[in-house]
Amino acid sequence: MRRLLGASATAAVLAVVLSGCSLWHDGEDVVGQVQEGIVAHQVLTELTDELRARDGVESAESSVVPIYRTASVTVALRDGVPASTIGEVATRIDDVLRGPDLQPFDREFSVQAGDAGIRQTSFERTPVDYAAELAYWGEIQSVVGTGLTMTLGADRAGALQRILSTQTDATVATLAEHYDDIAATVPPAGTATMWRLPGILGYADWLGPLPERSILTFMAAMAAVTNLLDDSVQETPPGFYTVLSDSRRSFPPRFALVANAPGTEVDADATWQLTLSMARGALATGLPAFQVAVQGYGDDSFSDANFHVGDCADVNPPTASDHKLVADLADAGIPLPADAAAGICLAFATP
Repeated sequence: MRRLLGASATAAVLAVVLSGCSLWHDGEDVVGQVQEGIVAHQVLTELTDELRARDGVESAESSVVPIYRTASVTVALRDGVPASTIGEVATRIDDVLRGPDLQPFDREFSVQAGDAGIRQTSFERTPVDYAAELAYWGEIQSVVGTGLTMTLGADRAGALQRILSTQTDATVATLAEHYDDIAATVPPAGTATMWRLPGILGYADWLGPLPERSILTFMAAMAAVTNLLDDSVQETPPGFYTVLSDSRRSFPPRFALVANAPGTEVDADATWQLTLSMARGALATGLPAFQVAVQGYGDDSFSDANFHVGDCADVNPPTASDHKLVADLADAGIPLPADAAAGICLAFATP
């Protein structure tokens, strides 16, 4: 019995010794992380002190978490500072975070000044020319006015992503009005400009190229008579929304009218007038393929009315309801193209 106990004790001591070796190496790693964190914290503290002394800086904060190997810098600038100032601050932060003392860490930063936002989350690429990015944003902003945000950050693949966005319905009309000026403004090379606009639904949070001028004009006209509905601002129907893909080749646009608010009856007369406005606008876009839909909110008794103008009758022949809709539109002075009688259907079409 004593021999067994002695053997067990020896094994236990050996296990502790071996465990101690592991703990020793782990301890070295922890000590190394702490030392790296101390150095990184000192570097970022000096940076934030420097930034706070700059004109136009309201706040500058930084954080280092050694155990997770993360480091971040957040700066808030006074609203209305020149775009060049935002670019200078972003460039300065980027330079520091790319330094040797921060290399062991996952790094990110954000600079915010009113509507202009810059967030950088990936440093494994050529440094960004923030001055050029902000100069481009400034040119667009000078045309559109306030209410337009620019965000720079990494997309899911880690590539730089430039996003221009607004939550203001009236900005859509401004974009349509100054479409040529915006299209002629050349962005920095290497990154596509994506837009996020009110009244557009897509897969999750829609991002895509600037929609065609005719679509923006149509959306602006609908915004004058009803709400633009989307996920960014919670507005109560009735309202209008557009469904666009992030690619103009995926499927044709769909223009939809929500006739009533939750728990309310459909006002048939008001809905019909909005339907006429929607039909006129949709046809005025001149798009070769699109859909128009009218839906009731949670009302099973209110049928959807969808139609697509194009050669798709063989795929899904027009129904009696489709023909009635065409006749009603014609009676209201909104004739469809000559081939509409053979080309109205309920199916999406791929150009």
